[in-house]
Amino acid sequence: MRQKVKYRKRKTHLESMILVGQDALWKEYFRDEGHLSDFVNGTLFHGEQKLSSTNVSLNQNTDMSTTIPNGDLYLSLNRYRDVLATCSINNNSFLLGIENESSIKGDEVFKIWLYDWCKYFIDYQNKKILLPIITIVLSTSTSRWTKPKSLFELIDIPDDFKDIANNFKVKVYNLYDQDKNLFHNNDNQDLIRLVQLLKNKGTNISDDSFDGVSEDVAILAGTITGMKEIVALCLQKMKNGGKCDMLESIKQSNLKFKNEGRIEGKAETIIKLLPTYIKCEPSASIIEIIGQSTGDKLDKLINELVVCKIKSETDVLRSFNKIN
Repeated sequence: MRQKVKYRKRKTHLESMILVGQDALWKEYFRDEGHLSDFVNGTLFHGEQKLSSTNVSLNQNTDMSTTIPNGDLYLSLNRYRDVLATCSINNNSFLLGIENESSIKGDEVFKIWLYDWCKYFIDYQNKKILLPIITIVLSTSTSRWTKPKSLFELIDIPDDFKDIANNFKVKVYNLYDQDKNLFHNNDNQDLIRLVQLLKNKGTNISDDSFDGVSEDVAILAGTITGMKEIVALCLQKMKNGGKCDMLESIKQSNLKFKNEGRIEGKAETIIKLLPTYIKCEPSASIIEIIGQSTGDKLDKLINELVVCKIKSETDVLRSFNKIN
């Protein structure tokens, strides 16, 4: 068994991390060259250790904004990459981009294409050496990726043109589908293990699931799965010498919302937790019902979630009907 590690000293407090969004947490996470290099090896190279952490340099400037001259006018493009790093393998350099997608919109092919084009255009205009760009699309959606991954999937192109027309493909990796054994960095392994546990078992994970896990990894896992405040309560209890009890933490989170009168916060937490119980994204009608419900109805629904009585949207409706 891996030796337990102490929580890292961070500049930000636990309470501050709860307020930070997923994109910002990913940027902070990948500031660690060990996280970034191992993630590249585990995805692009199927676990083969090709990229070393010593050959990774994070680019602080991720602004891809530029202007395109068009006669007397200029077209302005404002674009910012999530993560951009300069990497080297066998003395061959390339630019690595990582884009986090928490929801699948279907325009990712165009967006990544535009990011890459902007970077090439900026470097060309500034007479810099053009390095090949490799972009990873990191999906943290609980839904399967069914949207196009290439330009040819977006347009109806005759077979006769496929060998001569320009195509563009994106490399998509869903965090929930990754094999943690392909990764060697402990934090990466913990992150993948935790998000998969939280997705599949919700609050029914064992008390020792967070043992030895760094604070930033646990908060990132909680953010990805929509359980950020609940995980934070767990960590706080562990830091005070107790054990992590997810069921107790969700009750405390519920009590916190109730004491603060934050019905909307309680409803938002339920909506984020729901996919782990009904095994799919909640429909728009269910989201609307939960969002417009009273505190008593939400309390009842939370109690039924805790005791695992909610397994479908029908169970959600039944829970509300019991109260009426």
